[in-house]
Amino acid sequence: MKNASLRLTNPLPMVVAGVFMLSLAVLLFIPQQVAAKVETPKIDICHAESSDVNPYNSLSVDKNATAGGHDDHDGGIYPANPWGDIIPSYQYSYQAWEVIGSHQGCPTDSALYTSWDSSKPCKKKISGHWKYTDYINIDDYGWVTHEDQYPGKNWTTEGQEIYNNGCVIPPVYSVESYESDYSTVKNDFYQGEIVYGKGWTEFVGNKDLRLEFKNPNGDSVEICGERKGTWSQCPHNLSNDALTGTWTIELQQKGDKYWSWSD
Repeated sequence: MKNASLRLTNPLPMVVAGVFMLSLAVLLFIPQQVAAKVETPKIDICHAESSDVNPYNSLSVDKNATAGGHDDHDGGIYPANPWGDIIPSYQYSYQAWEVIGSHQGCPTDSALYTSWDSSKPCKKKISGHWKYTDYINIDDYGWVTHEDQYPGKNWTTEGQEIYNNGCVIPPVYSVESYESDYSTVKNDFYQGEIVYGKGWTEFVGNKDLRLEFKNPNGDSVEICGERKGTWSQCPHNLSNDALTGTWTIELQQKGDKYWSWSD
C-alpha cells in the first residue's frame, strides 16, 4: 500500500671544479624522480556533512589509497552519531620510486677508496693523494606502477541505497486516510464525505511538504496542506458525483515528487 520511489658570476677556483661537476651531476639526476603527470581517475562518494537536514553531499574525489583524503572520515551511516562518509570499493593504481635493477660503477663513498693499486678501475683524490678501489653494484631506480584495492567505507546494503539515490537518504514515509480526528484510520468513503489525509516522513528535516488527492483516473483533484516540517495533513471534500474506485493521496516535497503515493 505504501511505496517509496525514489575539490655563475665569478668563475670558481680550479680546486672546486670537481665539487661543482659532482653537484651538477646530482642536480641533473633528481628531476628523473618526478613521475610523469597524469590525470588521476575520480570516484563519486557521499561526504558526511554536519547537518541533519542534509547529512550527505555528493563529491568527486581522487581514486587513491585514502579516497582523496576522505578515508579518515569515520562513523556509521546516518543517523548514527557520528556518521561518516559512504565510499564504494574500487581498484586504483599508484607509482613508487623503486629499485628496478643494478649496474657496475665507481662508488661515491670516500671511505671505500683505500688502495694504492692504480690498476683498479676507480680512483678518487683524498687528502691530495689518489686512492683506488673496484667497481661496486649500484642500484638503478625507476617508477613502478602498482595496483591495489580500496575496501570501501560504509559500503553496506543501506550505504549503497543512499549512494545510488544521489547521496540522499531515501525517506521512510507513510500516508493514510483518517476520520476527522486524524487518528482513526479509515479507508472506505462515500460521495459527499470528507477524507482527512495525512502523510509524514523521517530523516527529511525542515522541508516544504504537501498532499495531493487523485481520483481513480489519476487526475489531480486537490493539492493542500502545504507546510514546512516532516508531516502534512489536510481534508478533502468528496463531491456528490465523485468517481467511485480507488483514490490516492500522494505525499510530495513542494515542487518535486520525491515519493510515490499511498492509497
